[in-house]
Amino acid sequence: MAHRLKTGHNLGMMSRDDQIEGVASAIDQAAQASSRFEAARALRVALLSGTPSDVPVEEISDLPAKAALWAFEYRISIERDSNRQRVVVEPRFRGASGETDPPTVAAVAQEVVEVWHVLTSKVTSPWGLARLQHLLFERRFGRAHEHAIAAAESYLAAAKNWEVGLDRAKFLGIALRVARSVNSNDQADLIVSQLLGDARQELAGDDRRPGVFMRLMESILAERNPPGAVDDLLEDAFLKYNDPLHS
Repeated sequence: MAHRLKTGHNLGMMSRDDQIEGVASAIDQAAQASSRFEAARALRVALLSGTPSDVPVEEISDLPAKAALWAFEYRISIERDSNRQRVVVEPRFRGASGETDPPTVAAVAQEVVEVWHVLTSKVTSPWGLARLQHLLFERRFGRAHEHAIAAAESYLAAAKNWEVGLDRAKFLGIALRVARSVNSNDQADLIVSQLLGDARQELAGDDRRPGVFMRLMESILAERNPPGAVDDLLEDAFLKYNDPLHS
């Protein structure tokens, strides 16, 4: 039996256009959270309000809500491949027999992907746009190159909405790798400049957070030709943390 969800009122009673507008609004409201984890949690709470907690997302009948819930359940991470970094988009759950939840991006129904695309014209928050544009790039939907550039731009903007920290460092790292993947080099250079600025800011602060500093530096050091400022930053970090790799 299909279930309908509510975001304050029943989306099932609304037209598809109004459903899209409601979901876009929920994404933008969730984006105001103080961290990416809180944002994802706030969105899930908003979209599943009034829905039994044991209802699988795939059984929700309101397509825009289901598409949005799935979109923000993927794990997006940076992995090292030899001496390079790459972005990996994976379902949050993968069973022993190969089943996944949500479906892999390549296996998501076309109607869900089309909702992601429509949402990119309604959502205004960089946090929301970064995820949606990235998934469209991952799916190679339409002009995939343009989705990648838009995703990197939104990741950079979203990162700037947060204080320097692990969330910000992660988004900058993803932005850089996405931009480089489509040879958007001017954009990538801008992101590297932001990473360098954040690293300097981290060293100048009173807090001792070598983990944050090294997360920023890992993205920079993965560049084919890291900027010359890296050596000075590492020397300063050694003085501040004694050994930033082991503090």
